[in-house]
Amino acid sequence: MAYAHRLSDPNPDIKRLPDGSVDWGMDPLSPRVGWYLQNAKDGTLWTKLLPGATRRLADPYEHRTTVPTFIVHGTQDHTIPSYVSREMVVRLRNWEVECDIIEAEGFGHGFDVIFEETDPEWDQYIKPGLEFLVQHVI
Repeated sequence: MAYAHRLSDPNPDIKRLPDGSVDWGMDPLSPRVGWYLQNAKDGTLWTKLLPGATRRLADPYEHRTTVPTFIVHGTQDHTIPSYVSREMVVRLRNWEVECDIIEAEGFGHGFDVIFEETDPEWDQYIKPGLEFLVQHVI
């Protein structure tokens, strides 16, 4: 089994199986997954990822933002319900932030990591977000 050694590394353990299902690679022996699970369990994940006042500044629920935002959210996400993203879009639009949202029908949390550029879902869900990013970065 391959391991990602830094949090910024892609997770090499995520695999699409022949029947179309996904093995998310949540092996607790992986340093990456172990670090995540331990900090999530301890309630220290966000303070480790965004220490000090950084989290408040990065969290649009606590600090008004002007950053153009594109959200892709699975309608079957049981980790973060899709209404949270819809509420965020309303908040951003009230602040006159350029934003958009695509709800991926039937998909759950983190679904985007399973798609390749040749999959039809790539064009439907991933490509619009990338085009939004290119429009605002370049």
